[in-house]
Amino acid sequence: MFLDEVLRRSVEKYPQKEAVRDSVCSITYTELDEMSNLIAYELNNKKKKLKEPIGVFMDKTIQCVVTIFAILKSGSAYVPIDKTLPAFQIRRIIKDAGIKIIVTDMEVCRLPVVNIIIYKEIRRGKINNKGTIVIEKNRSERDVAYILYTSGSTGVPKGIEISHKASLVFVLWASSYLNITAEDTFSSHAPFSFDLSIFDIYCSLSSGATLVLLPHGGSAFPKTLCKFIFENKISIWYSVPSILIKMSEIDIFEKCKENLRCIIYAGESMPVKFAGKLMNLFLKAEFYNFYGPTETNVITYHKLSTKDLQYDQIPIGKACPYADIQIKECDLNDGYGELIVRTESLMNGYRDRKEISSKDYYSTGDIVITVGHDEYVHIGRLDHMVKVNGFRVELEEIECVIEKYPGISGCVVKYEKGEKNILRAVVETNEEIKETELRKYLSKMLQPYKQPAVIEFCSSIEVTARGKKQR
Repeated sequence: MFLDEVLRRSVEKYPQKEAVRDSVCSITYTELDEMSNLIAYELNNKKKKLKEPIGVFMDKTIQCVVTIFAILKSGSAYVPIDKTLPAFQIRRIIKDAGIKIIVTDMEVCRLPVVNIIIYKEIRRGKINNKGTIVIEKNRSERDVAYILYTSGSTGVPKGIEISHKASLVFVLWASSYLNITAEDTFSSHAPFSFDLSIFDIYCSLSSGATLVLLPHGGSAFPKTLCKFIFENKISIWYSVPSILIKMSEIDIFEKCKENLRCIIYAGESMPVKFAGKLMNLFLKAEFYNFYGPTETNVITYHKLSTKDLQYDQIPIGKACPYADIQIKECDLNDGYGELIVRTESLMNGYRDRKEISSKDYYSTGDIVITVGHDEYVHIGRLDHMVKVNGFRVELEEIECVIEKYPGISGCVVKYEKGEKNILRAVVETNEEIKETELRKYLSKMLQPYKQPAVIEFCSSIEVTARGKKQR
């Protein structure tokens, strides 16, 4: 089975039901199917190789969802490219992924690719594609469906290749476990370049539910989010916990309890006191904690109960049915160890690197401990990777960027948890550096969530006996 087939099955069952809605309009399942066929036909005319990845450089709209399904139908993998990325990172992703075709919603788009397809030109009929899309029969479930790029410690993004099969084992399990039906309405909060979007798109459209796309920039305003959930009668919500925490502080959030039946969070831990606050607010809703790196998708799950509120930390839960989890001993206290997993949801590998078999154990780098009946609690990381508002951030990447600034000889970036989780940069310099100028530089080199909230200057950063930075 393939990801695009979930749409075909829903078209057969719910042809005239609303499939996707954005701030401008909505389309039915039949319309989504026919529109994606149109784009897929044009893509097949443009491609030189059947399975070459295709870039998606679009705002999060109905047109973007149409394009994603068109790419899948054409037999290729889609590569969602975040428009807010610095230009040099966009170029780097295009080069690393080997993208020759990009579909965009921009009237004028200058990117280093062979073919730029303007979505509106196809819809206006400027491109002659009256043929019927023929889906390649020689496809394999192990073929790459999409490539998501995450930051690397050196600042070079890594392309994570996920197959149809790896995605579907999660999508089909989650849809069944959460009892998702055609009566549900999903909020699409996460960017399509973020792995949480896989749940939103495919769990909703495989079940005949309606997917409502949050307008660009809406996530920055808690009051706007609350209004969005209420007005669209959202029943399934999936986001990082920091968003839920911000909304819980808005009085009108209480109005959302009429329709919200399932609230899922992932990407970072939820402070127990806020979990209690939300559970008291939404007495009829069920709360779930999903865990898993982008490389594996979700591999553990935990349904929250009032019993969890007695402890210091909420578990990441037990292994999903398709995942075999073990704890690898390391130089820590007894009982603690690194979570390693063998799972059908494992990526094929990193772009242009050796493929990984789902029969191999993947090292997550996360430190866990077992509690209760085969449940796990997340303790920390072995490396310097952290989650900021659910986005994966390599502290060493930020340090590398800061250290390239003239006059700076060293840098340490720390992640500080509290009421507001922040990044703090300690910068080593013997010159007078204006913080405003440094921040202008960082705004061009890093996405907003990677930019330190606090920057401190010092003449010397201490080092350990081995010569490493004294974090």
